Amino acid sequence: MAAPLVASPDVPAPQEFACSAGDGFHLTIACFDETGEAEKREWILILNGRAYRDLLSLEKGLTNIPKGSTIVWAPSDMKIGGEPLDKKADLDELASMCAAAGLSLKIIPAG
Repeated sequence: MAAPLVASPDVPAPQEFACSAGDGFHLTIACFDETGEAEKREWILILNGRAYRDLLSLEKGLTNIPKGSTIVWAPSDMKIGGEPLDKKADLDELASMCAAAGLSLKIIPAG
């Protein structure tokens, strides 16, 4: 039997809305790449500590963000292929979704 986890007094408790330096809610991506085969990679979008498999599910997640907030998308310039939000049409859709949810979108280009 594993020992129970005990919180360290040096580690702050997680926050419901984890903004970075007050500049908005950062949207990031992560890749499941267990095999190293490009066609088997699975990407997820991460916003406010929650994971979303696609833009449709992210749209629902935007309703959890306070109206008037900013979503910050700052993609990496290091690509491995298949990243979400890598096409202008996807960014346009994200911008429309943010506007509909009463949010602004700040895009910081890679590179």
